[in-house]
Amino acid sequence: MNPTRIVRTVTDDIEPKDLGVTSAHEHLLCDLRSRDLQLPDDPEEQRRATEPLQIENLWWIREHHLESQTNIVLDEIDVAVSELAQFRTDGGQSMIDLTCHGLGRRPLETSAVAARSGVQVVLGCGYYVESSHPGSLRQTSIDEIARSMVDDMVVGMDGTNVRAGVIGEIGCSWPVTDEEHRVLEASALAHGETGAAVVVHTGRHASAGLDHVQRLVRLGVAPDRIVISHVDRRINDIDDAIELARTGCYLAFDCFGLEPWIAPSARGMPMPCDLERAVMLHQLCEAGFARQLLIGQDIAMKHRLCHYGGHGYSYVLRWGLPVLRHVGIPDEMSAQFLVDNPSEVFWMNGDSQGTTTKTIQDR
Repeated sequence: MNPTRIVRTVTDDIEPKDLGVTSAHEHLLCDLRSRDLQLPDDPEEQRRATEPLQIENLWWIREHHLESQTNIVLDEIDVAVSELAQFRTDGGQSMIDLTCHGLGRRPLETSAVAARSGVQVVLGCGYYVESSHPGSLRQTSIDEIARSMVDDMVVGMDGTNVRAGVIGEIGCSWPVTDEEHRVLEASALAHGETGAAVVVHTGRHASAGLDHVQRLVRLGVAPDRIVISHVDRRINDIDDAIELARTGCYLAFDCFGLEPWIAPSARGMPMPCDLERAVMLHQLCEAGFARQLLIGQDIAMKHRLCHYGGHGYSYVLRWGLPVLRHVGIPDEMSAQFLVDNPSEVFWMNGDSQGTTTKTIQDR
């Protein structure tokens, strides 16, 4: 008998059809400082990197957004409520918030933000890239890591009764480290117990997504339960994108609104513009992969919020959709990216209730 499919939000469980218009990759409250980030060497640049965001330095922060220690923390509850309420006003109904361990997740506050804004929020669980892992994780068995993910989804996160509804974003570097592979193994086990989708933060290489799918498939995860994030940030050749799509996984074009730039560790992978994202989405649709495509903005920094002079979570609805129309993608196909496809992937088994420690350990 097929299990009942539910979408587990931070406030309640809903049916997949009730997700509605969904941004597939965002962060409401997060902290990127746990990653291995370095301050600039130049004393003047260091000063800029540690001062608060204000209109006078917004230009510098837009050009050095990962170096600003203020910019990489989202921790203002009222601002988050306002930003999410604007998303709802502009037609958004649901958001996949992939703030897992290593990204400063705050489940109770996220639940409160969702309730106050009226937007349905699905929160992630698991671990980000190894540079953000707690030191204790190396001594934690794969079964124990898996059990913690399952408990996050069926009991509650961090001692609360707020439950996760998706596994991710599971962080992968390139090449994937041994510790990151252990987390992938645990994710596969947790998926086996809950049915929840596994969302992967993709390593910085054009073939990384394919590698991650192949690893998870070998671990027992069906391709159509895998979401490869940041495809628009990692792949700039349509043949590579088609090769990834042929595996059957979901491809998330989740960097809409990020202006073209080259990060110091980008390894020759400059950020595309929205028009380039739209063109590749259109090419994938013409190749027959429209049902596997997701879109979002991956907002995780202050300078991208309306409150701080940015575009906010509604950007893809206000400006992304016109760009998609411009390249020939009809509104009904864009609705597939925003409504139909999220409802087909961001569900879990409704009968996954209570702890499953013994089942995992017995595998």
